[in-house]
Amino acid sequence: MSLMAVSKEAWAAIDRNPAAPRDSFLSILDWRDQWHGNGRFPYTPSVSDLHGVLAAAKNEAISPGNMSSDNAKIIGMTPAWLTRSGK
Repeated sequence: MSLMAVSKEAWAAIDRNPAAPRDSFLSILDWRDQWHGNGRFPYTPSVSDLHGVLAAAKNEAISPGNMSSDNAKIIGMTPAWLTRSGK
């Protein structure tokens, strides 16, 4: 799993590229259209990856004093997201 940020300019360049992959796990256009357009995650994430994220979020070694407030918020929200996603 990975986070990815794409600027508006980059999206425009990708949209103009006729050779950009489509109908593929590798197509970030398909990812964008499914996630942002339809509100659906474009593939089924690995269950073991989701368990790993949950375990990391619950890890006692993670101390709120050792992270930014944004990281603390994300870690706090992850278990609820996993529960809502049904994984």
